[in-house]
Amino acid sequence: MPRTTDAGLPWRGALLAAPVALVLLLWSGAIGTFALLAPRVVRPRLGRWVRPWGRFGLAAFGVRVELEGAEHLYADEPRLVLFNHVNVLDILLMAAIAPDRPLVLYKRELGRVPLLGWAFRATGMIAVDRADRERAIASVSEAGRRIRDERGAVIMSPEGTRSRDGVLLPFKLGAFHLACTTGVPLVVLLLRGLEERLPPGAWFVRPGALRVTAAPPIDTSAWTPEEVRERADEVRARFLAGLGQADAAGDAPL
Repeated sequence: MPRTTDAGLPWRGALLAAPVALVLLLWSGAIGTFALLAPRVVRPRLGRWVRPWGRFGLAAFGVRVELEGAEHLYADEPRLVLFNHVNVLDILLMAAIAPDRPLVLYKRELGRVPLLGWAFRATGMIAVDRADRERAIASVSEAGRRIRDERGAVIMSPEGTRSRDGVLLPFKLGAFHLACTTGVPLVVLLLRGLEERLPPGAWFVRPGALRVTAAPPIDTSAWTPEEVRERADEVRARFLAGLGQADAAGDAPL
């Protein structure tokens, strides 16, 4: 990905926002179409299809990605990848570094975005209805059924929604129930710089770096449902330490 300094072009985000968004939406539709026409070709290699999508979007705005610990993210085994959710740039960033067989749990509202929502559904991603607890639980259960069958990486945010200012929000427990039932390794993915590239209330992306750290996987094979809250607290502490933040929120229910 081309390197761009933080100074960059101050008008770049404003000038390119509309055309880049249009290209990305049309590109999303194309990926979704190919996924429906040739699922056995696209699905096992989905990361190879979506990584150029995310990298193009970031590079167009002069944003580069610095990834540390790539070997933990791209390991050829089922795993649960948790990331801190900051703003809409997460979509491009997570696409740009996607594992080969990603299984994303996304909020149902994204399904209403033209072409992008279509691509999520066509590629087999799982929508989560945050307003309906039973449906949310069913979505997490579906991810549990598929994670081993597809030997993929389930990607989700334990916060459930974006923080906007980068401060870690309360954790919901769905991801940790999933870890208990599957026993797959859990990878903490720390995203930094998102609130600088797209500050709260800003309309346009600022050039610069996004820093991503994939921590060594956590063994969850011995986790039990009775200790879900304790395990969530442990993982939350890792996020807080990695982000250099104090705990100001705690956990939230599923």
